[in-house]
Amino acid sequence: MLEYDLWANNMVIKAVGEADAPEERVIEILSHLVIAPNNWIRKILDLSPVYKAWDKLALADCRRLSQDNLMRWMTLVLSKTDEELEQSILLPFMGISSRISIEDLVIHLINHSSYHRGQIIHKLKGKLKPLPLSTYIAYTTQKVLIN
Repeated sequence: MLEYDLWANNMVIKAVGEADAPEERVIEILSHLVIAPNNWIRKILDLSPVYKAWDKLALADCRRLSQDNLMRWMTLVLSKTDEELEQSILLPFMGISSRISIEDLVIHLINHSSYHRGQIIHKLKGKLKPLPLSTYIAYTTQKVLIN
């Protein structure tokens, strides 16, 4: 799922770069989409965030951060046992001390990214043809066709 997320993010980042004058909100949402998983992993690793949740990044920085997120999350997930991934960790959420498993947090982040990619693609209507197809089924069928 993490590899799919990178693939889909790259698809949308490329589309934004090719779009005819995308509105400012597109860049804000795209930046947020790649900043959020970075901020979450930094919290897990007890590191200070580099970005605020709604900072605005350049497209090249979005691409770089999306790749960095994959590497950091894959390293974390692959270093844990199934039991460790299911254990709850304490994190602040909306100002409240909350518990969530790393496994559930990864699922949340994938859903969060999908939600915001959908917003971006909607805002690209009329500014780019064809619109990117960043769904999970597009990813899996493309992999089957390539392999």
